Amino acid sequence: MTLANSHDEWMRRALRLAQLGSGRVSPNPMVGCVIVHGETVIAEGWHAAYGELHAETDALRHLNGIATGATMYITLEPCTHYGKQPPCIDAIIRSGVARVVVAMIDPNPLVSGRGIDRLREAGIEVITDVLHDEAVYLNRRFLHWMRSGLPHVTLKLATSLDARAQMPAGQQRFITSAESRFHVHKLRANVDAVMIGIGTALYDNPELTVRLCPGRNPVRVVIDSMCRLPTSTTLVTTARETPTIVICSDRSDRDAREELRNEGVDVIVVPTGEEQTILTEDILRVLAEKKITSIMAEGGPYLAARLLRDDVVDELHFHVAPVMIGSGPSWVFDTAFRRWMLREHRHVGQDIHMQYVRTR
Repeated sequence: MTLANSHDEWMRRALRLAQLGSGRVSPNPMVGCVIVHGETVIAEGWHAAYGELHAETDALRHLNGIATGATMYITLEPCTHYGKQPPCIDAIIRSGVARVVVAMIDPNPLVSGRGIDRLREAGIEVITDVLHDEAVYLNRRFLHWMRSGLPHVTLKLATSLDARAQMPAGQQRFITSAESRFHVHKLRANVDAVMIGIGTALYDNPELTVRLCPGRNPVRVVIDSMCRLPTSTTLVTTARETPTIVICSDRSDRDAREELRNEGVDVIVVPTGEEQTILTEDILRVLAEKKITSIMAEGGPYLAARLLRDDVVDELHFHVAPVMIGSGPSWVFDTAFRRWMLREHRHVGQDIHMQYVRTR
């Protein structure tokens, strides 16, 4: 095995470790670390949850902080500033490692390039950009939030072959299979928030929690410009257990807003724009201020079309069922799909799941 292939092998292992923090570390990035001496892994670690040990210090604690002559593989440049944890860079330098291999530079301006410089100043060999693209994809939500100041937006669509969004009255509620619903719950567990419009809230009375797989519940967001969400809905009656945000306009009824607040709902009032509607950018801005770095929109055709029209969607997940409905709301949009690149397609139960990412 060549040295380059060896670097790839250990970094791939570090990336798998980093993914163990998915859904738990936000607004921090997912980071994994593998420490190798010769051809033997002597320690490994990952950032398991926000506020807990960073990957490098998690790995070094298994060695009592000493890794003389070893090579450390890290999926992201080590931090140089104090946050919930002290800087990782000091522990790495003290450990005595001979070489540090990094997948990508941290875009955080508090870190970017400084960690690499500190390592080299300490006489440690540094190799960068090993499996760079894989590391970028892993932390795509964090990177988008760091660079734009707005949450990364994923749009989930469940549809029939004829692009219908809803089963006819009197038939089963779900278009797609149980396997697809399991996959959607996994997606929910990996984002900070799920978002729907008031129409979906009234029609489906959803829970929007993670129930079919292990994982934390995301924050639930309802776009409800006139504050029509009844206090009897599941979203409101469970708001004290699962954080729920309702975003409404300054033209909505004050008493209705107070009723929701009394039930534990976080009601955010946003000024209306020139067209007397809440602007999508304002919605994303107020959520970013709450350190929500990623959102999955699960609403109906209206919300989906709005997000696509306003050009804020970063990732698309289609779950297509092998059924023809023939009538009802449709997912057909007037949007520039040439901007999207198919990343993955596979069978999920009887359905087909397709993931598209933006080609910005």
